[in-house]
Order: sequence, then structure tokens, then C-alpha cells
Amino acid sequence: MAAVGESGRAPAVFLRGGLENLFLDLALRPQFAKELMGIGARHHAELFPLCVAAGAEVIFLGDDYSDNTGPMMSPAIFEEVILPHDAAVVAAIKQAGAYCIKHTDGDIRKIMDPLVGTGLDALGPLQDVPGMELDGVLNRYPGRIAVMGNMDVDLLARGNVEDVVAATKRLLREVSLVGPHILSSGNTIASCVKPENYLAMVRTTQEYGTYPIAGL
Repeated sequence: MAAVGESGRAPAVFLRGGLENLFLDLALRPQFAKELMGIGARHHAELFPLCVAAGAEVIFLGDDYSDNTGPMMSPAIFEEVILPHDAAVVAAIKQAGAYCIKHTDGDIRKIMDPLVGTGLDALGPLQDVPGMELDGVLNRYPGRIAVMGNMDVDLLARGNVEDVVAATKRLLREVSLVGPHILSSGNTIASCVKPENYLAMVRTTQEYGTYPIAGL
């Protein structure tokens, strides 16, 4: 069983009535933004152990820190203001005995080192954008992290079954063989995804994704 939640920044976005307001806080009064994020982080640091006690084995942390070109804030602001809350929530999850997977869209290479340093078990689902190839992430942190993703959601929504099968095999060949890898979309299974494409991804993974992986 899994539970999905946040760490610090997403609750602060809701409390401030929008991302743009929180970004103004990060620029003009970072200490206030840090304290505001602490409210959500403390809440989730107490909530997730309760989820684990109720049977959750994996906790997914949401929120997006980047777009396709890089982080939405400077790496320095990320490490000073946002990262401590992520680290506290991850520590609470790990202490409770669960695995922790952190999601963020976009190109996170500039902030990936400190994120991995919090003790995460996996990053993902990771978006299929240049520079975020999952085999590269695994090679960057050998033996330290698993990855999840990064099937293109647009392909699942607008492509055909044959293309999805080919893309799934490519991920199995290029990422799962490097492993550890959880094959999934690069974000969610949105309502626009064609059911036949989703099934093609799942069934191809079931057929070819059992170790030792062969025949690709």
C-alpha cells in the first residue's frame, strides 16, 4: 500500500494563495517563506508515520521544483529554504520504516544532488525531458537511488500501441537493465491517456520486464 502527500512547499503555496505569491516571499522575505513551509512539513512529518502504521509501505512526495529548462528557484534558495523541510519529512518517513519516492517535473539536475542527499529511495516519476534520461540519473548515483518513469505522457495520450510498445522496450533496455527502475509514465496516467496505450505499456513491461531481462 502507498500514500501520496507533500513535504513543505506545496502546502505553503496553498496557504499563500498561489505559487506567484510564494515566489515573491522567497525573493523578498525568505525567512517568512521558510517558516511557512515549516507548517506543512511538520504536519506531514507527523502524518506519514501514521500512514505507515496503518499499512503504507511507500510514501510518494509530490510537488514540482523545475520546468523543462531547470529549477524554478536558484539552487541556493532551494538548499536554504526548501530542502531542510524535504529532509525532515524524508527522515520521518524513513524512521517509520517506509520507502520514500520524490516526484518533481522538469530538469532537476542542478538540485538533484541535495535531493538525493536527503536519503530518498527513489526519484520519480521523472519527466522525459533532455538531460533527465534515467540511465544517466542511475549512473550519477550508482547504488544510491532508484528511478521511476519516464514514459512520455503525450505519447500515451496521442500515440499508437506500436509506438508505446517500442518506447516501453527502449526504457526496459536502456534503464531497467541499469536499474533499479520502476517503469511508469513521466508524471501520471492522465484522463487523456488512451486505455489501449496504457495497457500496452503495462503488458509489455509484464512480458519483458522480469529479471533477467532478455529478448529486447
